[in-house]
Amino acid sequence: MPTETNWIPLAKAMRESKRSKATLYRMVAANEIRTLQKSRAGRKPETLFSSSDIAQLATGTTGTSGTLAPLPRPIRQLPPLRMLPAAPIAPSPILTIEQAAEWSQLPRAYLRELATAGTVAAVKRGQWFLSRKSLLRFIQNGFLNDLE
Repeated sequence: MPTETNWIPLAKAMRESKRSKATLYRMVAANEIRTLQKSRAGRKPETLFSSSDIAQLATGTTGTSGTLAPLPRPIRQLPPLRMLPAAPIAPSPILTIEQAAEWSQLPRAYLRELATAGTVAAVKRGQWFLSRKSLLRFIQNGFLNDLE
């Protein structure tokens, strides 16, 4: 571990680099400045900054991008993605009023009436949910007779 003479406190780092506290911590998060946590008895640990990194910031001797060269980070390899074959989606046995209207081409208001009257198996949980099988049976049994 480097000696403490190579590390400077935040206030001195801010003065020497002419950068704000937020900027310095942003550069620490981007691994552009090295830090050291110094423990203090009965108090929070003090963050110390690398004096050589701060000197580079102060003199402007940085890379072409205007910042210090980032410290090497370990590269985590992600596993290759496997594409699964598209499986056909089975129709849901339960439909909302909107889905039932789209599927059956019946008006939503009429479907609500059928659900309220109990003509089609349905349950209301905040919104109406209709049984696809019951609605299909109703349509096949000639619902047009109901409309006359």
